[in-house]
Amino acid sequence: MSVTKEYFGRLADGREVSAYTINAGRLCAKVTDLGAVLLNLWTPDRDGVSKDIVLGFEDVEHYMENGSCLGATVGPNANRIAGASFEIDGHKYDLPVNDGPNNLHSDMKFYKRLFDTETGDRSVTFTIGLPDGDAGFPGNRTFAVRYTLTEEELRIDYHAASDKKTILNLTNHSYFNLAGEDSGSIADHVLQLNCSHFTKIAKGAIPTGE
Repeated sequence: MSVTKEYFGRLADGREVSAYTINAGRLCAKVTDLGAVLLNLWTPDRDGVSKDIVLGFEDVEHYMENGSCLGATVGPNANRIAGASFEIDGHKYDLPVNDGPNNLHSDMKFYKRLFDTETGDRSVTFTIGLPDGDAGFPGNRTFAVRYTLTEEELRIDYHAASDKKTILNLTNHSYFNLAGEDSGSIADHVLQLNCSHFTKIAKGAIPTGE
């Protein structure tokens, strides 16, 4: 098990962006402090050949655009909020209107911020704080995203705290091709989810709350 750090690029304001490789033998993952993004995940195929199964970019500039949220940690609220507003205790909070009349993925900037970093022997933890009112959401908030790698799995743990009632729904937005990046279509992939619940949606992909 090992974690190594390397230079990944610079932001427009000159701040340095780093990438961290977590090597667990069979599995190897690379993450970055820019948005707590998952850059790569190498895993052996049925023949034992290691392939990167995560879709991503090669440089900071593309991740600062990244309208498709490749590998991104999306927050403070992932998914859509109808009408780009919500109420808590009778107070209305307005959000950016960025998906028709609705809000999608908050302000689409959470994964373009530079996080603080702490490394372990097989994990990397990214942390960041956001002030009250940032992107329209209430509360001075702190967020932590921890990537942990074993020989069999990549685990992502989230933690958040706020000094006010707020909305929170963090997720990772990676795209996977189990045949390996640049291997072509995923049309023949078969995915089975052993779920007890699912999120029902209405027009505009808005969750119904059911």
